[in-house]
Amino acid sequence: MTLLDKLSLPGPVVSLIPRPRGLGVTHGPTHFVYCIECITPNHIYVGETSQLEIRICAHKYRDGSSFTKRHGVKRWCIVASAATKKEAEKLEREEYLRLKTKGFKMGGFQWREEYGQI
Repeated sequence: MTLLDKLSLPGPVVSLIPRPRGLGVTHGPTHFVYCIECITPNHIYVGETSQLEIRICAHKYRDGSSFTKRHGVKRWCIVASAATKKEAEKLEREEYLRLKTKGFKMGGFQWREEYGQI
């Protein structure tokens, strides 16, 4: 049983691909883009991580971000996976902007946007 099974979130059952060891060769995704639907209506958090189980647990127990600490975690899903952090950040930005244009109150990628880092 993984940590995600213990969270009792109504998100998908996820089979994570472990990072291979040795020779610096990677197989499969090592970074994930995820969305969290907050308890507060119309609020969504978009994030990127290479340690999905740890990051989701942090959000669930209000230690992940100030946004999810304030608005809570209702459910989550994986949006995309990528082989590199740079590729995952690009996908995160695209998902953030797609949802923002639909009128959701957004968290996650927002701080980089506000400070001109995108």
